Amino acid sequence: MLLDDVPDGTEVALVDHNENQQLMKILNKMRITHVIDHHKFGDLKTSDPIYLRFEPMAFLLTSAILSDTLRFRSPATTTDDRNILEYLIPLAKIDNITSYANSMFEVKSDLKGFSTRQIHLLDYKQYTFNNRTWGIGTGETCSMNKILERKDELLKEMNEEKK
Repeated sequence: MLLDDVPDGTEVALVDHNENQQLMKILNKMRITHVIDHHKFGDLKTSDPIYLRFEPMAFLLTSAILSDTLRFRSPATTTDDRNILEYLIPLAKIDNITSYANSMFEVKSDLKGFSTRQIHLLDYKQYTFNNRTWGIGTGETCSMNKILERKDELLKEMNEEKK
C-alpha cells in the first residue's frame, strides 16, 4: 500500500521525530496516537491526547544488546552486535561497559521475592517428541551460591513438574 492510499484518520505513530516541519503533509490527514522519540518535544499539535515517550534510545539499545549477547559471551553474538555496540556506547554515555553489564546482570539475576515455581518457569519451554513432552528451562545467575541455596526446593519443584 502506498502512503497516498492510506485512508484519512488512520492511526499512526511518529518515531524519531515530532516537529511539524518534519512531518510529511499526508500525516495531517492521519490521527497521530503515539510519539516515541529521543529528541526534545517540538511543536506537534494533535486534536486528541497522545502517548508520548521520550528517552535516550542509545542507552536502551545498548542494554538490550548486552543482555541478548551476555556481554559478547554468547555464541550467538555477531560482528554486527559488536559494531553497533561500539557505535552506541558513546551515545549512551556509559563509562565502563563491563561494570555496567555486570551490574545489569546482577539485578537481572536477583531472585529474591520469586517463588520456587516462578524461578522454575522463568525461561521454561515445552517440546513434544517421541510422544513425550519434555521441558527445558534456563536460569541465568551471577551467583551460583544464591541458586544453590535453593537447590532442594528447586529439585522438588522439578520433580513435581515431571509428574
